[in-house]
Amino acid sequence: MNAAGWAINSALGLPTAVVLWIAGKRVPVFALHALLVIGAGTVALGMVFGDGGAAAVATSFFFVWVALYAFWFLNLRVALVHLLLDALLFATILFVVELQAGPAVWLLVAGTASVVGVVVALMHRQLMHATTIAPLRRLPTRLCSTS
Repeated sequence: MNAAGWAINSALGLPTAVVLWIAGKRVPVFALHALLVIGAGTVALGMVFGDGGAAAVATSFFFVWVALYAFWFLNLRVALVHLLLDALLFATILFVVELQAGPAVWLLVAGTASVVGVVVALMHRQLMHATTIAPLRRLPTRLCSTS
């Protein structure tokens, strides 16, 4: 394992997290796409530095966080495209690092990211509906009707 490379790569993820935390919903959509790609690339690079060992497998589970973010902030179709691209990147990295249990790890992580992502998207949709429709009258709330 390339411990120095893995540590540097991990540390580079911190500024991205800080930007997302501070900027929140003010991040433009194009920047959000770029940050999701950078996040997936950071996870992939961490797996490469993990050199196919336990660190690579542990790092691979961060793909789930990339998916969660995509499914929360983007519409379902766009999030699914990000998920597909991440799954392809993940499969490529597993092939490159020659992880012996690669197919099983891919199925576990990609499957988890898919299921959790879709569940989060559905929960987000329900939350947005609950905050815009008055439950007793089934009419838009004041916040929605002021436009």
